[in-house]
Amino acid sequence: MTLTDIAAGLGAATGTISLLWEIYKWAKSGPKLIVSVNPHMVTSAAALWPTSGKQGSVRFITVSVANREDQKTTVQALGFRYFVSGWKRIVLHARWLSNRNPSR
Repeated sequence: MTLTDIAAGLGAATGTISLLWEIYKWAKSGPKLIVSVNPHMVTSAAALWPTSGKQGSVRFITVSVANREDQKTTVQALGFRYFVSGWKRIVLHARWLSNRNPSR
C-alpha cells in the first residue's frame, strides 16, 4: 500500500462523511414552529376594556407561536372551531372529515 492509496482512501472517507453531513443538515433545515395554546384563560372585562364599563369575567384563548430555527417564516392563518357539546363535536367533526375531498 503506497502513500497515494492511503491519501485516496482518506479523501474518499472524508468526502463521504461530508456528503452525509450535508444531507443531514438539509433534512433538518427550515422553520421549526413551536405552538403553545392556553384555553380557558379568564380575566376581568375591565382589564380588557377599561373604558367600556363592562363587569364580570371574560374567557379567551391565547396562542403563542415561536420559530426555533434559522429560516424565517410567516403564520398566515389561524382557525378555531367551537362546538356546543361533545356530541356535536363528534358528529360535526366526522362529517367535516368525510367531506374534505369532495372530488372523490
